[in-house]
Amino acid sequence: MLARGYHPTMATGPLMAIGAVDMLIRLGADRAARKPFGYLDLQAPDRRDRSGLILSAAFVVYIVVRVKMNPSLAPAASFTEYRGWEKFRPLVQYVVPLVSIFVVVVASMSAGWATPTESAAIGALFTFLLAAAYRAITVDNLLRALRGTAAISGMILFIIVGAMTFSQILSFSGASNAMVEIIATLGLPPLALIAAMMLVLIFLGLFVEQVSMMMITLPIFMPLVQKIGVDPVWFGVMFLICMQWASCCRRMGSSS
Repeated sequence: MLARGYHPTMATGPLMAIGAVDMLIRLGADRAARKPFGYLDLQAPDRRDRSGLILSAAFVVYIVVRVKMNPSLAPAASFTEYRGWEKFRPLVQYVVPLVSIFVVVVASMSAGWATPTESAAIGALFTFLLAAAYRAITVDNLLRALRGTAAISGMILFIIVGAMTFSQILSFSGASNAMVEIIATLGLPPLALIAAMMLVLIFLGLFVEQVSMMMITLPIFMPLVQKIGVDPVWFGVMFLICMQWASCCRRMGSSS
């Protein structure tokens, strides 16, 4: 998009913002909330999917309106006309293999053949086979990919271990229940408590990885939400949106 003259905010903004949608559709923080995996899906899958579709439609409408008001944000680009096989060669050569990875991963989960973690491994294997078919696998590329994966995975795992330890200490010591009781006795209206929780999520998201945020906050937030009588599905949608929004802000800040 940058190469075709799109404004940087129009090129990066929608890509960052759409991250809040992928977590709403068939994903969730159910384990950290001490619910069975897929709890929100089982309780109200249509409500979660509908929230994601509404956000997606809102993004599309916003982009169209902005571009209509200011065409320089996404100027018209010229395209090269191809005929015959050359017209379909880029689709077959580049698009179909990429989409096939997505199809394999999602199909294995949807059909119940594999768990999400196993589907990720299947996707990695399928990607490796495609790279081998394109003759893009070299010893140097493979070692560089493995080093990068080990560095990122190790960092995330250490963060998760620390967050889980903190969560377990709060639970076993009774501190989380005590905090819930103290907050509940303040007499604040439910909307004020929800707003405060969302602000905490946005602040943490500027510095902390998403899984750690869930491990730290949900042991306190979920009992409080149940105590004040807020719909857990509605809260889960708000939780995911704010968490992803803050993470997008952190990534944009680090990239700039």
